[in-house]
Amino acid sequence: MRNKMAKAAVGSLVMLASIACSPGVPAEVPKLPQPGVVSTLPVNATSIAGGDFDGDNLEDLVVAGNIPGKGGVFSAVYVLWNNGSGYNDPKLISQVPVGDPRVYVADVNGDRRPDVVVVGTVAGSGGSKSNVYVIKNMGNARFALE
Repeated sequence: MRNKMAKAAVGSLVMLASIACSPGVPAEVPKLPQPGVVSTLPVNATSIAGGDFDGDNLEDLVVAGNIPGKGGVFSAVYVLWNNGSGYNDPKLISQVPVGDPRVYVADVNGDRRPDVVVVGTVAGSGGSKSNVYVIKNMGNARFALE
């Protein structure tokens, strides 16, 4: 028996599956999960990151994006809670006065809860300046912009 790698593109996601087969016998390609919409957000998303924000050992998602109609200079940050079988409706955790936000997850204050760091372009700077914000994870699905 030898292993062959089967590669299938699903939307923008590439999945790899290891297939065991005998020499000269065509491998049966496994059925791959179909892509689906996890959530629809009222922003032009520019960044996504993962972290266990509620301590349930499931990877939640944090998404940031420009708020439409705000000229690309005001952004919203949402958390999508992983419930084990999908994601709950997004929760707005903060709005920040930057454009094209990027989100990062780190325990900034050492309290063992992942916080959200947002960096984005300052309005009127022509893209030459950025601001960094920390959205502190307070526990119990609460966040506070610092």
